[in-house]
Amino acid sequence: MSASLLFDLVVSREFHTALVFFACLAYVAMVAAESRWGGLSIRLVALTTVGSCLAAVAVFPRETGDLYWYAIYGRVVSAYHASPYTHVPAAFPHDPLLQITGHGWAHVPSVYGPLFTLFSAVASPVVGVAELPTRLLYQGVATIALLVACVVIWRRTRSPGAVAFLAANPVIAIYIVNGGHNDILVGLAMLGALVLSGKGHDTAAGVVGGLGALVKLTGVVGIVALAAATYATRGRDAARRLSVAAFASVAGGYLVAGPAAVFAPMRTAGVAYSSASVWQTLNILNVQLPAPHVALALLAVLTLLVIFAFAGDPVGSVTASLTTLTLGAAYMLPGYVAWALPSASLDHRSRISRVAAAEGVVLVASYEVVRHPISGPVGEAIVDARPLVAPVAVLVLLAIVVSTALQRRLSVRRVDRADDLVGSRRVTAQVPVPERGGGGVDEGGFGTTRGLERRRML
Repeated sequence: MSASLLFDLVVSREFHTALVFFACLAYVAMVAAESRWGGLSIRLVALTTVGSCLAAVAVFPRETGDLYWYAIYGRVVSAYHASPYTHVPAAFPHDPLLQITGHGWAHVPSVYGPLFTLFSAVASPVVGVAELPTRLLYQGVATIALLVACVVIWRRTRSPGAVAFLAANPVIAIYIVNGGHNDILVGLAMLGALVLSGKGHDTAAGVVGGLGALVKLTGVVGIVALAAATYATRGRDAARRLSVAAFASVAGGYLVAGPAAVFAPMRTAGVAYSSASVWQTLNILNVQLPAPHVALALLAVLTLLVIFAFAGDPVGSVTASLTTLTLGAAYMLPGYVAWALPSASLDHRSRISRVAAAEGVVLVASYEVVRHPISGPVGEAIVDARPLVAPVAVLVLLAIVVSTALQRRLSVRRVDRADDLVGSRRVTAQVPVPERGGGGVDEGGFGTTRGLERRRML
């Protein structure tokens, strides 16, 4: 993956695409081998992670220029004293950064949370409008966030495989670090909230999760999933502490930024379908696509059902909900995988975590053949097949998530029925029986039903 970034400009498109595909296959092989045989060392994982980060930061963004839009939205605040949620970059056509980015998103208000917008606004006067300092700032932030996530995962799991599960995924080097994407900040916040909640620090977990939602509003889904899992596993009081802290953090930030900070991302989320979206399978069947807001509503229902099914497993709940959100979205990009991937690394051998990792591989490969098309008949055949293969692959991954949720829910119900049956038998066995030859009752024969009490999963 490092080679594909460093030598992108000096190798052919065919060789570049081959390097990316090789990295994707190598990652899949590593995950499979580590699960079966282990053998990774933390020193090797750390060295390769640092090396790939250095390679990714050494070059300008290859696949996405989003980090320059981060800077432009920050300049709307710091240089033009306006709100990026109500004023689009096109309102300031002479801004120097627009000469770098072009005008692709110039008529779209900011979709980023108020905390990240504040950071961009504060950093804007420091880095100015020069391309190099701007990209190094956001690439550096993404790198630091990734390394912090790796340290947290290592300290929590003591598993080199868990760290490599996150750091070696092709989406990390290409889209997160090289692209300077803020999605890793959302993922880091969800990871931190999970770890803090697991240690019983519910208020701190809510605050940290809320910070993720202040980077991108989609972080709210992870908070809801964690709150539901906390209620199911640790009770109402713990869930209340977490929820109140998260709500206070999120509500406070968005109240300061104004209602447009909430509605602008929601409006933008329902304006288009991306080429790899699962909804594109309807086009394959010659069925008209629904209105994007209808798709968003259906996705919200599906995500809540997944949260309900995984409520007894905090890590699984956060991972499954955020993975469902990205797989089922009308508009999805590879960087969005970073919302769930850090949390998935805490239980990297589970089926739902594997789906989150596979999504990254599928999206990287899918966008690679479009952005770096191979010349000749083979390349044309690959490009022609992509509109069919990519949405179907995403649909398969989404189906695995849903089937896993259904299986989990059914297994919980079977356990509940079995426990109820065992409990009723025990209570029946504890009915007092008069002793022979006496009219009294042996009170020592009474059992207790206290042991029958149990925590029911949602």
